[in-house]
Amino acid sequence: MARAEGDRSLFLPLFWRNTVAFACIQLCFLLLDTFVLSQAAFLDKGLVHAVSRGTEGLGLLAFGVLATFRPRMLRMYTLEKLFVAIGVLAAILFPLAIWTYDATLVLVAMTLFSLGVGWIAVSCGVVVSRMREDQLAACVTVSLVASFSVSFLCWISPVAVAIFLCLISPAVCFSLIRAEAISMFEEARAGEAPADLAITQPSTFIPLVSQVFVALFLFKFMFGASLRLGNGDGGAPFTAAISIPVVVFLAVYGLLGPRKAKTDQLIRIAVVVMVSGLVLLPIAQPSVRYLCAALVSAGSGILDLVIYYLLLTMANRNRHNAVSVMAWGIGLISVGTALGSFLGAFINRTTRQNPESLTLICGALIVILVGYTLLHLVDFSFRKLIDSVVQAVEESPERLVSTAEDFEERCRAIAQEGELSPRESEVFLLLARGRNREHIEEQLVISRNTVKAHVKHIYSKLGIHSQQELIDLIEARGA
Repeated sequence: MARAEGDRSLFLPLFWRNTVAFACIQLCFLLLDTFVLSQAAFLDKGLVHAVSRGTEGLGLLAFGVLATFRPRMLRMYTLEKLFVAIGVLAAILFPLAIWTYDATLVLVAMTLFSLGVGWIAVSCGVVVSRMREDQLAACVTVSLVASFSVSFLCWISPVAVAIFLCLISPAVCFSLIRAEAISMFEEARAGEAPADLAITQPSTFIPLVSQVFVALFLFKFMFGASLRLGNGDGGAPFTAAISIPVVVFLAVYGLLGPRKAKTDQLIRIAVVVMVSGLVLLPIAQPSVRYLCAALVSAGSGILDLVIYYLLLTMANRNRHNAVSVMAWGIGLISVGTALGSFLGAFINRTTRQNPESLTLICGALIVILVGYTLLHLVDFSFRKLIDSVVQAVEESPERLVSTAEDFEERCRAIAQEGELSPRESEVFLLLARGRNREHIEEQLVISRNTVKAHVKHIYSKLGIHSQQELIDLIEARGA
């Protein structure tokens, strides 16, 4: 019955609205990375791509930090006006720059446009993350397959078609999710900062330096380098077309069956595909270069499937942290792509006189990718990390007092059994009442770091991982 209800939910208007919005933003990113600039012969494509995507990424990282530590500073209506103005200005400047062959104006327009697209992507991710997890998997799969397929049509269409799609797709995306995005940003702004919430409820928060974010950055760095290495234009004209069958097959493979067993498996398949492309890169024949670009592009497409599913699932598991997760994750995607693109363009220039050195560079990239996978991802499960994230417990001062007269006696008994110190016992009692970090600081007159240390010790001594488990432990004692 549950499976049938899940299948029917894929035909609801809400699912398709969010899927179309997500596909639009993915198409825009794909065209920015592989097509739009490659047709302009007067540009230093590596520089423009690296600066525009890098600026976007740094802006989103800053946005993610604010959303984590100071969410009240993020006023949605102000942000909307700012980024819509930036996007409209960029949409006017970019065609004008291409028409007048003005490289500086292209750089300015692309940087502004990328900033606007990045903000819309975060807004879209926050909205899409509210769907159920089975819907998220279907949404990401359909969106990425659709964006890859439409990008192929751009290669066989006039350049103006691709530029038009690149400029219009973010606007279509934002029009579909605007109303819901505004309410969700305001909800995040009104709530407790995720960094503060993580002190008393650490299982609700994935650190910004978590392994999942490190892997995301490294994989997109490799993709960015592959866009430039061995070819100055950043992608063969039919690269996307060759990649589509591989991505479609593995995307559907990842959607069917028990997804919990497939997420980590798909990442390893993607690494193998990307390494295969890098191995072929030093071979000079154009056809082999095209195959190399196609393999790396396919590997990146598979990784995008997993990466975006993981980001959306993390945001879904803890809605208090959704804005910071999406901003930080998409920011790292952009920064990684930009740095890789810049490195690839730089290597192209330095190896022009000595082509043999390209083999050494590709070998170094393979060692980094394979070494990281073997040393850090063998015993690490992205799926288990996501499953460990729990929803935050809302503060409820009288949550247990009204249901048990012996509430404090139960807390003292558990504190004694866990050998908590007197100060830890005081913190434990406040946690049991659903108090947050700020209240504990004020009540006990202690610092933020002291609260964090006490909570860590309490959870360790009692063998629990979240405030909800602590409350459940007390309730079970009274059962």
